[in-house]
Amino acid sequence: MERLRGSPITIEVQDFDLAEEGFAARTLDHDLVIAHSAAGDVPSGAEGLVARVLAHEPLDVALPIGHLLAAKAELSPEDLVGTSWIAVPQGFPFDSVLLAIEAVTGSPLHRRLRLIDNRLVESFVAVGEGLALLPRFTTRPHPGTVLRPLRGVNARRALVALARPDHYARRAVRAVVGHLEQIGRELA
Repeated sequence: MERLRGSPITIEVQDFDLAEEGFAARTLDHDLVIAHSAAGDVPSGAEGLVARVLAHEPLDVALPIGHLLAAKAELSPEDLVGTSWIAVPQGFPFDSVLLAIEAVTGSPLHRRLRLIDNRLVESFVAVGEGLALLPRFTTRPHPGTVLRPLRGVNARRALVALARPDHYARRAVRAVVGHLEQIGRELA
């Protein structure tokens, strides 16, 4: 928004929290949809759309400060066997990371709660209700939690701009995507 201030481009923002396959349908009513995918660089269902990867963001494990695993600099899937989780709903991008942990270890993880609001998730983690996956760039540190990198599975999400080809042909849409790509490069 700051980079476009004073330009003739007007931005209207709507916020939706969707399962991964729901992002593509939003391009019917919006010039540009900012989606995310933990399964790959393009969310499922986005075939035929213009998809521009803006950034790759690591997904870290959030733990309560006093948790035994908080003393480790990074975590492996084996470290997480037998743990309880504050997870996202099935089909949401972060869920694929928990499924990958289960596939690598052969052990199911207990999903204590399924929530979509990261601030609420952080609060539950801070009081010891379970571990969670939180995005590294967009999570502000909560005083009761620590974040640790997860190695051994694909624990990142792609932040992706999606547009119908006819919408992407507009200079204003391409200009916004260009600014978002620059911001993504700066984060990396």
